[in-house]
Amino acid sequence: EFTINNIPMSMEYDVVLRYEPQLPDSWDEVGVVLTRPGPPETSSICGNNIPPDDILSTSLPPGSRYRVLAKPFCLEEMKEYTIKVEFRSYQSGRSSPQAAILFDSLVLVPKYTSVPIFQGQE
Repeated sequence: EFTINNIPMSMEYDVVLRYEPQLPDSWDEVGVVLTRPGPPETSSICGNNIPPDDILSTSLPPGSRYRVLAKPFCLEEMKEYTIKVEFRSYQSGRSSPQAAILFDSLVLVPKYTSVPIFQGQE
C-alpha cells in the first residue's frame, strides 16, 4: 500500500509497477486500487472520474521487470491518495502457496498530453 501526498499538478498519471519475478510463470491477476479522499472536484480536470475508474487489473509476465497499467489515474494536487496493489492470482487455476515476487516500486508518470509545455498552440 502506497500513500501519495505530493502530487505537483492535477492531471492524469500513468501507473508503472516495477518488480522482480521470483518464479518462472506470470502473476495472472494483480489488482491496483486507488482510494481518494473524496469525490473529485467537478471543476477539476479529474471531475469526470467515476469510482470504477479507480480499480484496475493487470498481469505481471515473468520476462519483464515493469508493467504500465492500461489506463491512467487522474490525480489532483494538494490531496492525499492511497494506492493498494493486490497480488491475487499466480498461475490461475493452480494452487501456488510458494508464489512470490519482489515488488520494487510504484511510479506515477505524468501523461505528456496533460503537460502544458507539450500541448502546442491552439
